[in-house]
Amino acid sequence: MKSSLFRLLLILSISLSLSACSKPITSADESQTITRNKVNEISQKGVAEFKKRAEEKGLTETMVHSLGNLGLLEQEILNLSSERIAEIFAPGATNDGAPLFIANDKQIQELKEVSIDLNMSAILGNLGYTYDEMLRMAPNEVDFIFPNTELLANLAKKGFSEQEIQIWLDKGKTYKEVVREALRQ
Repeated sequence: MKSSLFRLLLILSISLSLSACSKPITSADESQTITRNKVNEISQKGVAEFKKRAEEKGLTETMVHSLGNLGLLEQEILNLSSERIAEIFAPGATNDGAPLFIANDKQIQELKEVSIDLNMSAILGNLGYTYDEMLRMAPNEVDFIFPNTELLANLAKKGFSEQEIQIWLDKGKTYKEVVREALRQ
């Protein structure tokens, strides 16, 4: 009984104290809503600023998503040099896993004999070349592809737009086939 009376007096005392306050009381829900709205507003401004700075670096939304999937945080993305961005998005680049072709020790040696190093063989494998095709590549084909950061520009000089290349890739062609078509011209 005493504890119920004590609780009642305590509640009454708190009520009177609160009613004496000149500041209106907001419920926990209202307070959380106000806080969430402020956080969302700040967050949206941050996202907009990030998108603007990423676009200034020439990054598309898809590229930003890809970089995020590689584990890069927003500031790390913004700190990437244009050279590093070109390397990451160059045709044949292996950023998120093993390349399609992994040379063994014997193959590494044989590829070196035709001036193709381990990194080049990984890129060539990703472009659609088999090991045997790598061994038989003409020097002009290797020079056309490497550095692979310039492959799209080399294809453009031969009259292939990025959109046209993408259509071919979407239809199942490989970069190898696109390169060989360009070199036939």
